[in-house]
Amino acid sequence: GRQHYAREINDQGQIIGGFETRKFLFWKLHEGWYLWDPKRGAIDLDSIVPSKSSLQWVANINNKGQIVATQLSKTGQNHIIILTPKAKSKTKDE
Repeated sequence: GRQHYAREINDQGQIIGGFETRKFLFWKLHEGWYLWDPKRGAIDLDSIVPSKSSLQWVANINNKGQIVATQLSKTGQNHIIILTPKAKSKTKDE
């Protein structure tokens, strides 16, 4: 099954947390990190970091929506990073 958990929430109601998918009881298929935003829904944070690197941990989110995390580089080193959200672009219908 799939399990989700929340780590932190800011004053805008944005939540960062983790998820894992398991088959049977102990075999972990996938794990990752997400941002849930009341206006945009869930975003898989691994989908916004460069390929050949992965998020190892999300630590906190501030009221600007910036996320402090650690990232494993393609050379195997951990780095502290800050993910800064971009404003959602408006379509001509909005």
